[in-house]
Amino acid sequence: MKYLRTILCVSAALVAGTMFSACKSTVVDLSNCEQVVSDENNNQNITVHTHKMLCVKLKAQLSTGYGWSVAGSPDILSLAGQPELEPDPEQLSGGVEHQVFRFSAVKAGSGSLELQYIRPWLKNVPPAKKFKVNVTVVD
Repeated sequence: MKYLRTILCVSAALVAGTMFSACKSTVVDLSNCEQVVSDENNNQNITVHTHKMLCVKLKAQLSTGYGWSVAGSPDILSLAGQPELEPDPEQLSGGVEHQVFRFSAVKAGSGSLELQYIRPWLKNVPPAKKFKVNVTVVD
């Protein structure tokens, strides 16, 4: 009986720990972004100021092997670090996530920023989706 009580207590602690860990925030902080663009901004014109941050937040299902990759970036932007992952708020396995890319506007000018939704190991295969914004950086 003592053994059974120990198993029940350990099981309850594991379940409670899992519930609490699922409650922690997984939202990516976008407070330093002057502009945040998403799937809805595809093929639009975007303006950002020099030395400010442009953030791109796109839906993805990484569990399928697909992910967003920068296909073309103008010299007015510089990718700042690695893309961040914002999991599904409902914590569903295989659910929709968001990949967040940060670009620093390094100088005035204009150009196109392009991302592709690909499986990186597959060569000579067209992307499943494309995302493009025309970016103007002003002083």
